[in-house]
Amino acid sequence: MQKIARLLFALFALLALQISPLTAQNYSGPVPIQDFHRHHGYDPIYTFGPVAEGDTLAWIRFRGSVTNGPWYTGSNIMSWITGPVTDQSFPANMVFRTGDRMRLTIRDNGNVGVNTFLPEQLFTVSHPDLPVIRFDRSNGGEMDFELYNGAGGNLFFRGGADGFGPGLSNFMVITSAGRVGIGTDAPDFELHTVGNTHTSGDFYGRLHIDDHSAGPEDGPDTYIDEAYFELKQRATLNVTDGIGDLGGLLTLGPGLTSHDHQLFFAENGIFHRHDPGNDAAWSSDWEKLLTPQDLADMGTENFLAKFTADGLGDSQLFDDGTTVGIKTSTPDTNYDLDINGNTKAGGNLDVTGQGHFDGKVTIGTTFTDGDHSLYVAGSAIAEELFIKLESAWPDYVFENEYQLKDLSEVESFIGENGHLPGMTPAGQIQTEGLTLGESAMQQQEKIEELFLYVIELNKKVEKLEMENAELKKKLKGKK
Repeated sequence: MQKIARLLFALFALLALQISPLTAQNYSGPVPIQDFHRHHGYDPIYTFGPVAEGDTLAWIRFRGSVTNGPWYTGSNIMSWITGPVTDQSFPANMVFRTGDRMRLTIRDNGNVGVNTFLPEQLFTVSHPDLPVIRFDRSNGGEMDFELYNGAGGNLFFRGGADGFGPGLSNFMVITSAGRVGIGTDAPDFELHTVGNTHTSGDFYGRLHIDDHSAGPEDGPDTYIDEAYFELKQRATLNVTDGIGDLGGLLTLGPGLTSHDHQLFFAENGIFHRHDPGNDAAWSSDWEKLLTPQDLADMGTENFLAKFTADGLGDSQLFDDGTTVGIKTSTPDTNYDLDINGNTKAGGNLDVTGQGHFDGKVTIGTTFTDGDHSLYVAGSAIAEELFIKLESAWPDYVFENEYQLKDLSEVESFIGENGHLPGMTPAGQIQTEGLTLGESAMQQQEKIEELFLYVIELNKKVEKLEMENAELKKKLKGKK
């Protein structure tokens, strides 16, 4: 029986070899399927022999007869086993060729490769000279674009025309070093843009600003010709004054001989420092930029500020918009200026209104001994001087009760004291000065006394004249 089965199998195989390959096969039906079965021989008892890793599953060739030659393969599709064969499955790749060149590979893991047998990524394009992925609009005049791997491993994006290859312009490049260039094929920094840049969203990182007129561009780590925007720790920058741990740091390095400046935006305000150009040591101290609230916190309302070693503080000048006070926070509202303390004018003093002094006044001297209100060193001139005495004017001399001294008594007093009675002696005037009001009263008293003496003397003269006339009459009668 086994021999008969083997004989039938050999017969069927011989018939299959005799079928002519010159006619095309058509497959139709609800689900037409074309199967290609690979095995290693057939045994009626043990069925088909299993395939092994590396076996070609099927090879479909599209061939044609060429002039004076054998059959030529124009394209073909092949699949082969790429891994271990289990009881139920095995992995396999598929390759598409044109002519004798491999064009497309689909790996068992789903990776697709162009011009490569082993694509390592989901989609891989390989070419020994210029791998290119092209986006081509078939309509005439439409812009075409290409993504290609250039020399040195740089990845370019080009386009902007209805063409290909050199007919397109390079717009952007990603170099093998990871730098991105827009408008340039040789970026010097991680992002290098030639032309204007605009962003409507957030910007993170550092900004390098070049001064092209200064010569060759400087690197982004020299603090020259650039600006930095960074998040920094307060302790790292040694900003000791204030609260909070973090802040934004703005560094401006214009380059050349210009100073470099830094602004630290902290929780409690903005701090500033600067150093000579091209010096990254930053040895200068931080200074806080004062705000209106800082000024309010440093002083008292309505007091003008003064600079101190610790910043700003209160001066002694008070101004509430109506009254100004010096060394007082409660100036008298009856006056525009209220000074609580001594006042000195080094120049001319012009007063167009009234002057009122509760204390002593000195002119040209600091001498203030005594109970006088005005002290003047030097002469004084006035068109008129009005003195109002609190004591009685010496008209009391003319009263009946006044005791007028005899001239002999006055003579005796002058002989003993060297001055009239009731008059201030010269020695006292030299040491204490002359009291004008008192002196005027003394002089007036003496003038009035003198008039009394003159009147009395006149009476005596008139009496003598009368007596002399009587004597003359008597002498004339006797003759």
